[in-house]
Amino acid sequence: MHLKNSVVAAGLAAFFIVGASPLDRRPPQLAMHDAQMKARAAQLRQRWMARHPGEDAGGPPTITAGEVLSASVNVQVAPAAPTLQYSFTTGISGFSYAGFEFAGPNGNQTYLSYDQGFEGNTHGTHVVRYPNCGTSCFYYEPGTYTLTYAYIVDNAGNETDYEGSQLASIFTKTSFTLINKGKPDITAPTIVSGKILTPTVSLSATRPYFEAQLAVSDDISGVDVADLVVTGPNGDEYYVYSYPSSPITKTANMQVFLDFSFAPPTGTYTITEAYIYDVAGNSEFVTSASQIQSLFGTTTFTVTN
Repeated sequence: MHLKNSVVAAGLAAFFIVGASPLDRRPPQLAMHDAQMKARAAQLRQRWMARHPGEDAGGPPTITAGEVLSASVNVQVAPAAPTLQYSFTTGISGFSYAGFEFAGPNGNQTYLSYDQGFEGNTHGTHVVRYPNCGTSCFYYEPGTYTLTYAYIVDNAGNETDYEGSQLASIFTKTSFTLINKGKPDITAPTIVSGKILTPTVSLSATRPYFEAQLAVSDDISGVDVADLVVTGPNGDEYYVYSYPSSPITKTANMQVFLDFSFAPPTGTYTITEAYIYDVAGNSEFVTSASQIQSLFGTTTFTVTN
């Protein structure tokens, strides 16, 4: 994940964190996980430097071997979770945590896991039973799920990432078969239309919010997240998330807002992206200016004092 000057805001319950570049667009749950893990690595690095000034933590943490132990997972049978084993080594700071991602046949649906260790454990073998993915896995497409990304972090905040052929050279088995005899959802949700509710935002107002509305639709699992990416006059990007109280399985409106009480620059702001995800992980992206114009009737709004 490439970090840049970005802010994430959540509609309905606003908050701000450093976000991912649009070039690295990932489902919200994975983007949030990325940001949280990056923040934790930074905290570990600061703690190590404070406790061990000038001391080298040693070589980077390394996953030395691994294997997916589960041949198959049935989403209708708890815990609906694959099991993975991996071995590792670290420098003197010791193992802190590791994560693994499996991508499904269509690339949209992902199993994600997190394994936390103990300080001082510089080598070992862990067996990880992936947590139940919740209601979303009941909509997952059956077929082969393959380990596509893994990372390991030591207690000094050093991180090593693995992808593609790197994983294939370390893990003797990288996949499992997902069985779903229910009703899989592999169809993307749809953004039907959009509307800017606040074409001008005054920073001196009691409620200095940018607000917009998206009409969205999905047929099976339901729309779970809507998001706009707004670019300010200085190039900073603001990610505006909104979560409905329950998944939207028919056409309905979702409202997103961005609280400007943190006093950003005044000027013209541009909606540069709109996207939605359903519970199953399928998504629709609207990324061109002409598409944004067609949805909203404009691409910009103004922030004044």
